[in-house]
Amino acid sequence: MTEKTDAWGDAKKVVDARTSGGLFVKLKNDGDTAVGAFVGDPHIRETFWTGKGTETYDPAVHGKDAKTSVKVKLNFFAPGAGMRIFEMNTNIFKDVLIVREKYGLDKWLFEVKRNGAAGDMKTTYAVLPEREMTKEELAELAAAEVLDLKEKAPDAAEFSDDEDDSGAVINAEQVAAFVARLRKADLADVKALLADFEITKVRDLPAPAAAMFEKQLAALEAGEDDEDPFG
Repeated sequence: MTEKTDAWGDAKKVVDARTSGGLFVKLKNDGDTAVGAFVGDPHIRETFWTGKGTETYDPAVHGKDAKTSVKVKLNFFAPGAGMRIFEMNTNIFKDVLIVREKYGLDKWLFEVKRNGAAGDMKTTYAVLPEREMTKEELAELAAAEVLDLKEKAPDAAEFSDDEDDSGAVINAEQVAAFVARLRKADLADVKALLADFEITKVRDLPAPAAAMFEKQLAALEAGEDDEDPFG
């Protein structure tokens, strides 16, 4: 008698895991985690924040004086789900370097956990050892196809990077829109709002924090003052 297997169920689990978030690992909300192994050599690219997401920096398109950031991509293997790409900022990569030095990356699975809501500029990530891989998982890893990191980049509109550490700020159009609304608010509330984001000028608002700034701005009461904090 043929041994019963749940091949269809197993295949569904693998496909769901591989396609639930696309090719790139995304941790968008507070508490989101990803468990896997960092594989192969890192690939570094310089990126530009468009206001909606990041894209590879091109001085001919974004300008030679544009504020940019450094992103590091690594293959990220999850047992049962195959290979994906983890693109991270420099702070996360520094943590990867630490665990690489202490544990090595060849045999270990690591958990990456997001601490911070979407748009929160105080978002941090923890990279911690999960466990050593089993023999079966190591065999699966050995058979997995390593992705070409140079050819693959996340779609700018899809892969928003609100924990970006580049110092990229909102664009002139966003500044004008926020200033027009803030001029109608009470000055004390305006200053308090700016202080919450550790800025004194609207133009210095980090681009990834724009969504959260928008939410807090809606709570302000209307008012005017002769002092102008927007110049």
